[in-house]
Amino acid sequence: GEKMLSTHAYEEALAHLRRGLEDRGVATSGTETAPDRQCADLLLGLGRALVATLPLAGRQGAVDALQRSFDYYMQTGSHDSAIAVALTPVPTLYGPRGLARMAARALSLVPADSLQAGYLLVQFGMWEYIENSTRQAALEAFEHAMAIARQHGDPQLELRAEKVRIPYLRLPWQERYEGFQRVLALCRRMQHPEAE
Repeated sequence: GEKMLSTHAYEEALAHLRRGLEDRGVATSGTETAPDRQCADLLLGLGRALVATLPLAGRQGAVDALQRSFDYYMQTGSHDSAIAVALTPVPTLYGPRGLARMAARALSLVPADSLQAGYLLVQFGMWEYIENSTRQAALEAFEHAMAIARQHGDPQLELRAEKVRIPYLRLPWQERYEGFQRVLALCRRMQHPEAE
């Protein structure tokens, strides 16, 4: 399944991952925690494949699969795997629930000013605002992520935080303008194609 995911063969990966779970007697939908590492890995793959194939409005099944693997990794102390799940990109505007909580739990596993914390803070800020409309908590998460990016000299993290913060938080016009200026400056510095 992972090989198929890496080559963007999502439909084939879905069939393979579902079959793997069914062969082990594990439901492909639902919210129960994975029973073992192999099933957790299969559920992680399934969640990633579902993110790539489901329409934006139907992504709760993908989030549930990710949550089931995340819960297993947390329960067994597989913290690096849990963090990787929490960092899985789930592009959507509204709908799925549980990603803010997952990012918050993963944040408890990393040093507060580490790069991993910065990337998790971006995830948390985005999902906290989408799921709970908690603007202040989201804003603080983005600001902390950008401070971490500057502290570590990571323009990719700073760019990610700005690119998520600006559209999601519906900032006042002047703040948006200044944010876009920072995005352009970062893109130019990184020789990123978006600078064009």
